[in-house]
Amino acid sequence: MEPMLIKPPNNGEIAIYIHWAFCLKKCPYCDFNSYVSNNIAYKAWLAGYFASIESQKKYFANKKITSIFFGGGTPSLMPPEMIFQLIDYFNKHNRSLGFGDVAEITLESNPSTFEISKFKDFKAAGVNRLSTGIQSFNNDSLKFLGRNHNAVEAIAALEESNKIFDRTSFDLIIGLPNQTLADWQAELDFALKFFKEHISIYQLTIEPNTPFFRQGVVEANEDIGEELFLHTLETLEKNGIMQYEISNFAIAEAESIHNLNYWQGGEYIGIGAGAHGRVFFENKWFATMEHKNPKIWLEKSQNNANLFAEFEEIDNGSRFEEVILTSLRTNRPINPLIDNFLDKNKVQTLILEGFLEKTAFSIKTTTKGRLCLNYVINFLLT
Repeated sequence: MEPMLIKPPNNGEIAIYIHWAFCLKKCPYCDFNSYVSNNIAYKAWLAGYFASIESQKKYFANKKITSIFFGGGTPSLMPPEMIFQLIDYFNKHNRSLGFGDVAEITLESNPSTFEISKFKDFKAAGVNRLSTGIQSFNNDSLKFLGRNHNAVEAIAALEESNKIFDRTSFDLIIGLPNQTLADWQAELDFALKFFKEHISIYQLTIEPNTPFFRQGVVEANEDIGEELFLHTLETLEKNGIMQYEISNFAIAEAESIHNLNYWQGGEYIGIGAGAHGRVFFENKWFATMEHKNPKIWLEKSQNNANLFAEFEEIDNGSRFEEVILTSLRTNRPINPLIDNFLDKNKVQTLILEGFLEKTAFSIKTTTKGRLCLNYVINFLLT
């Protein structure tokens, strides 16, 4: 049976992702669309962002902007005035429709002294949630990961961000080669000293076309990775910090609005080199991606050319699978419309095996299910 059209869960609302493609240094594990550059024409890039916004205006013209996320790359390298102008535009858009200012505005930052010095300016520009890429509090691990900061700078960044921002988050990487449970416990205990409301913990994965891949770096084996992660769940839950998505943990009511919108099948616009989007327009879903190469993207923006490298309609079956893939990552019930089109025998098997559980109107993954998500998804969709 062909799935029916799955509309956005919060129709009339949309999120904005703004990609800053530049870093001071490329980390050896990173496969994001990011580039090292010290010669950036900031005014031209700001004009380019507004060219992208103008070209996509019809997709959000009558919709409430619920969140803005500045990602990268390293968006904390952007001038605060540039960030202010982009935020100000979307706040004015919301006000013109009778809504309040954008509720959640996140900026990703790195803990360098240069970036820490701009935290107050970022807040003044309108950022109300700061996410800091700590990755580790261990100097040896930071060196292995190719990070530009040390543990002292990481601590200084978190102390300053917690002082300035009501809403903060930081990232850690788990499953480094030869990392023991005792090593990770020490990291986790130290991290809790600086935790405010949200933390993201990502398993180190070795992606093709990264220096780690070329160097033959090997991920932690599956058994050790599972042991470390289950220990993480237990430790964080004891401290009132709950997993709400595979890699994301928060106290109650502190989950990321922006990321939940992705995972629950909402709309979002991608602005900037390589930025992806999912827009619902004239009762159809479209997948978008702007040109990945920053030089090409900037040249096209200056010449009023089409910034999309990809723009294609998503059929109902493909969108159904996309939303399954993302929504099962969370601890939230999936869209009941999706549940209706799943094989009931398969769902029941996964419930009996402890991978899924029944809710009042739908189903959701259990902790065990999120730990074995690839198995759950493959079982449901094949």
